Amino acid sequence: MSLGLNCGGAALAWIGVVGMGALAPVTGGASGFAAAFLYAGALASTGQCAVSTFRTANVYTGRGAINKKLDDDKVYVWTMRAADGIGLLGAAGALKELKVAHTALSSQGFTWSRAASSSLARPARRQLTTALGVQTAKRFPGPVINRYVRQRLLDGVGGVVGLTASASDGIIKDMVVWVIGVSNEED
Repeated sequence: MSLGLNCGGAALAWIGVVGMGALAPVTGGASGFAAAFLYAGALASTGQCAVSTFRTANVYTGRGAINKKLDDDKVYVWTMRAADGIGLLGAAGALKELKVAHTALSSQGFTWSRAASSSLARPARRQLTTALGVQTAKRFPGPVINRYVRQRLLDGVGGVVGLTASASDGIIKDMVVWVIGVSNEED
C-alpha cells in the first residue's frame, strides 16, 4: 500500500510541478512560486517512492531482514520522517491553493465544472480572473482558466494522496500512535 501511495503521490506531484510551471508565464509568475513549493514535495515523494520500491522488492525476494535493519537504524527513520515532513508541506501547499481557488470560485458564484469549461463569456472570464487574484491580466482566455482550475483540482488530489500516505505509514501515523500511547498511559 505504501508503494502505491508513495509512487502515485510522486507522479501527481511531478504533474503538479510541470503544470504549475507551465502556467507561470500566463499568471505572471504567481504559479511559479507554487511550482517551486510543490517541487520540494515532489523530490521528497520521489525518494519515498524509491525506498518503498526497495522495501517491497526486499519482501518479495525473501530479504525482509534488510527492512528490519532499516527500521532499527535511527538515521534511516529520521531521514524518512524528514522526507515525509517535506512531502506534507507540499501537500499542505497544494490543499491551500485548492482552498483559495474554491473560495474565489464560490465568492463569484462559479462551480468547479463551470470554471473548468472553456465556454465562459468575456465578463465571466474577467470576473473569475479577478477573483483568482491574478493581477497580470484583465482576463484569462477560456483555455487558460480551464487549465488553471484543472491544475488546482489535480494538486488537491495529490495533496490528499500525500496525507493518506503519511497517515498509513508516516508522520501522521506516528503522531496518532504516540497520542494513543500517551492517553493509554494516563488511564
